[in-house]
Amino acid sequence: MLTEEVVGKFRDISVGHRLRLVNDSHEPIRPPENCEIVQVANYFEDGIILLDRELYSMMSTLDQVALIIHEAIYS
Repeated sequence: MLTEEVVGKFRDISVGHRLRLVNDSHEPIRPPENCEIVQVANYFEDGIILLDRELYSMMSTLDQVALIIHEAIYS
């Protein structure tokens, strides 16, 4: 199954570390002052997808599935 193939490419980063932001979202609206933009996953050309498991675990199941589908499409 495609989702299992994508999830198999996930590599967790060390606890307490964060991924650098990838400048590819082109958000037209700035978030409120009390919000922070964070990077949950980062795809590399060799097929590996670094994952911040701490942030990922805070996401709803729907958002987790959306991330997996996003990575399946763009990887």
